[in-house]
Amino acid sequence: MKRVVNTIKALRLLSQKPLRASQLQDILGTSKGATYRIIRDLRASGEVVERTLCTYSIKPKNQNQES
Repeated sequence: MKRVVNTIKALRLLSQKPLRASQLQDILGTSKGATYRIIRDLRASGEVVERTLCTYSIKPKNQNQES
C-alpha cells in the first residue's frame, strides 16, 4: 500500500516539474530501489518519460493526436 501512495505522490511531484531520481528519493524518503520501482511503474503506464539521464517528467500530451 505504501508503494501505491508513494507512486501517486511521485506522479503529483513530476506534474509540477521534472525531477531527478535522487530528488524524488529524497522527497519521498524511499530507498534507491523503491524509487526506481516507482519510476518503472510510472514509465510502464505511459504517464512519465525520461527527459535526460535520470531526469523524469510527465509525458507531454501530443497536440496532433485526435481524440
